[in-house]
Amino acid sequence: MDVQMPRVDGIDATREIVREELAELLVLTTFDLDEYVFGALRAGAAGFLLKTAGPGDILSAGRRVAGSPGMVSPPRPKRRAGPGRVGTRSPHRPDATLAKLGCVSRVQAAILARQAGLV
Repeated sequence: MDVQMPRVDGIDATREIVREELAELLVLTTFDLDEYVFGALRAGAAGFLLKTAGPGDILSAGRRVAGSPGMVSPPRPKRRAGPGRVGTRSPHRPDATLAKLGCVSRVQAAILARQAGLV
């Protein structure tokens, strides 16, 4: 899915496709803007990748999105979570926790945490 397309807004289209549970979507675009990254992920995209990525990276991202919780480009350094910080995992029912947050993926939960200033 691209962010900007003729006659259709990619973020709105992503939201509709995800709501209808028609497919997992990887957003592939030339636009390296935070508002597009977060907009696409909030809409339920399983990943976001720039078109400047090489063919191998695009293929890998597609495979990862098809079989995992998500992929975001460019790669970000992993942060270590300390006591009380987002990133600690509970072994108890992660799907229930996501549902309570109104999220369908860990990527959406991460966006929510960032917006709340937790990370």
